[in-house]
Amino acid sequence: MEQSNLYYFFQHSHSLLRWLVLAFGLIAFAMHLLGWINGRHYRKLDNRMGLAFLVALDLQLVLGLALHLILSPFTRALFSGEPFMKDPLQRFYILEHPILMLTAIALAHIGRSRQRRSDASHAKFRLGTIFFGLALILILAGIRW
Repeated sequence: MEQSNLYYFFQHSHSLLRWLVLAFGLIAFAMHLLGWINGRHYRKLDNRMGLAFLVALDLQLVLGLALHLILSPFTRALFSGEPFMKDPLQRFYILEHPILMLTAIALAHIGRSRQRRSDASHAKFRLGTIFFGLALILILAGIRW
């Protein structure tokens, strides 16, 4: 497959997967928030939805890294020495988007890790709500609408 075709394949896959990430993230956030508010016990479904959010995020990360480090014309422009900070589109794809998304992924993983170490349902729901919510805010801020 030609490099430009490969770039568009990865770009479209990355773009479509965003909707799965958002769907799983919103569902996981809502389930954790409602569980925290209602004081119910942490269920297997709550755990699986948080896991689905992380799996979708990790797959999105792999596609994003392939795009950013190997296939992207924006990154090639960066390495060619062209100034990119003055161009809002290039600055977004080279700097802002990766920083926001990597931070969001880190927050989601930190929240899940802390959640797994906790025994109390209340703490699991609180941690999921806070960390998944922060990750979603950064993801929404990092998407070019």
